[in-house]
Parts: sequence; structure tokens; C-alpha cells
Amino acid sequence: MRRTKWEGAYITKASFSDARMGQGGEPFDGGTIETFLSEEDCGARAENLESQTGPDMGALQLKQYIYRHGKILFRVSMELPEAQADEYDKQLEELLLEYEGKAGPEEETEAAEETEMTEGTGETEETKAPTTGERNALKSANQYLKVMPFSYTGLIDQLEYEKYSHEEAVYAADNCGADWNEQAAKSAKKYLDLMSFSRGGLIDQLEYEGYTHEQAVYGAEQNGY
Repeated sequence: MRRTKWEGAYITKASFSDARMGQGGEPFDGGTIETFLSEEDCGARAENLESQTGPDMGALQLKQYIYRHGKILFRVSMELPEAQADEYDKQLEELLLEYEGKAGPEEETEAAEETEMTEGTGETEETKAPTTGERNALKSANQYLKVMPFSYTGLIDQLEYEKYSHEEAVYAADNCGADWNEQAAKSAKKYLDLMSFSRGGLIDQLEYEGYTHEQAVYGAEQNGY
């Protein structure tokens, strides 16, 4: 999976192959899933791609089915019949619904934030209220975790990319309430839903995403390895 570094582009992208098509390993031997920071960015990307799929493009025609799910863009090669591409999209939609149903306890976190913000000014050094940057970083962290799983360090990296300071990003990761073992299990499931992995390959991929070895092993074991 790749993370981009320019504004308006996708923030992550995963490619997969389909054995019914070519075996060259190219992204459109199957398709790709791209995620964005906003629905507006996703919509702009979709419109740009759809403008290239018309027959008037001639040899430059982009032969892909384009599907949108909020901040997620799903692209499938037209080497597959449309009914099979639609089935792929249906499975993705079911996975998204399942994942949203298991999202982290954002409501509890926000309620705790509000309590801290409305407590009096008689704070000790140990109970100092979070800064504005820390509160916003925490909200961003919870928004990211509702869309996709992250490792502890991966979440910090993403928040720092969004220009939060290292201290603000660490505060958010420490206080978002995420179970990093469960995040690893969700990441493992996401990878296995898209493509095949050996046990060792899956663990390596999870460690590459920033999970500890123990978290990566847990993620693999929770998915049958």
C-alpha cells in the first residue's frame, strides 16, 4: 500500500489482480482501491477518470469501471464483464458496512474531550487540559480510524503529514482508544480480501505498515494463519 504526499490526491492505494485476466502484475490485471481525505477529493478524481472512459478518447480510452463510496474510489478493469465488476463492488460495499459497524468509540472519546474542556481552571500539571492542536489531532485520528485501520506509528505518521506536530500526533495516538492488535487484525483482513498472502508475507506487510511483530502475528492469527 502506498501513501501519497500531495494535496488532493489519494492518501492510500491498494492494487489487486484477478486470475481471470492477465498475469503481468499490472494494477489493471484487476483493479485498485484509492482512499481520500475528503469526498470532494474523491469526486474530483472520479470525474477526471470518468472523462477518460468515453469512446471519443480513441486509443487513450481508460477501460475501467469507476465506483465511489464516500471517500473511497474503486476501479475495476473492463476486461471483466460489468456484472462481475459489480459483484466486486458489492463485496467492497459489504466490507465497508461491516467495518463501519466496528468503528472505534469516537463518541466516548469526544464526550471525554468535552468534559476536559468544560472543567474549571484549577488544573494541576498532571491533569492539564489538551491544547487546541491536540484536540484537533485526536478528532482527525478518530476520523481516520473510521475509514481504515492504522498502526500506532502509521497513525502518527499520517497526522504529521497533515502538519500536526509530533507531540500532537503522539497525543492523538495515545488517546484515541484504538486497540492496536485489533487494528492489525483489520488490516490483515483487508489485505486478504484483496489478494493472497503467505503467513510470512502477511506479517511482513503488517510490519511494513508500522505494526509491531507481536501485533502483526496477532493480525495474521485472527485471520486463519
